Amino acid sequence: MKIVRTGLLIAAALTALAFLYFGASYRTSKTELAAGDPNEAAGTVAESPSLKTASAQANDQRVANAISASMSPERAYADAESIVRCTRAADSDLMLPEDMTPNEKRQFQESRVRGLDCSALDSKVSAYDLAKFAAERGNLQAQLNFPGIASSVFNEEKNALDPKLIAQYKSDSMRFLNMAASSGSPEAYGRLAENYRVGLFSEKDKIKAYAYAYAKGQLSPTVSRSWTELFSRGLSPSELLEAQQLGQRLIIRK
Repeated sequence: MKIVRTGLLIAAALTALAFLYFGASYRTSKTELAAGDPNEAAGTVAESPSLKTASAQANDQRVANAISASMSPERAYADAESIVRCTRAADSDLMLPEDMTPNEKRQFQESRVRGLDCSALDSKVSAYDLAKFAAERGNLQAQLNFPGIASSVFNEEKNALDPKLIAQYKSDSMRFLNMAASSGSPEAYGRLAENYRVGLFSEKDKIKAYAYAYAKGQLSPTVSRSWTELFSRGLSPSELLEAQQLGQRLIIRK
């Protein structure tokens, strides 16, 4: 029971924090970042073979083909958002008066989703797969918001206790954030910076955190100086220089 409770607590934290930071994980040494080409410095992720068996890859392709045959990436992303929004509205944990009749409780539950288009709930494809399909086909919002949408898969206990699924979720999340950053999205740089600052899905890395924050600041004139300086705390002069140099390479690679 302790193992189950621990797994569920981890999944709950994963889901909640994903909406704050939209981060994910991968590991790259500081030496590789300093010496590598711009793509390596940017953190381009190749999926680990251990995460993807041949059968899993074939299944992914079948799912993608099925989605592609019926909708565009934009529609897939909209449906993924709708599934998550409607599910959360219906399942929101509210204390109901004990004297409510079953019919009153049902009416109350229905009122919480009234006005929402929840037709996507009838889809045979999960929000995870819909968001993944849209992100892989270049939908920027899907790439940015995949971590938050896909984290809903951990609402099911069996998924919350599945280390392979958690690892795949992290790998996919980082891959899509890097795709968004490669297209020049300042928001993607900011979310990657937050990830490395708090260590949400990766080990904390203050140099990479500042590098991504620096890159966002250079790309977006609306970024406040105080926000960027938040990521420089605790860096030595040599580390700050290393992070700025990495940040410059990140900008060039877009």
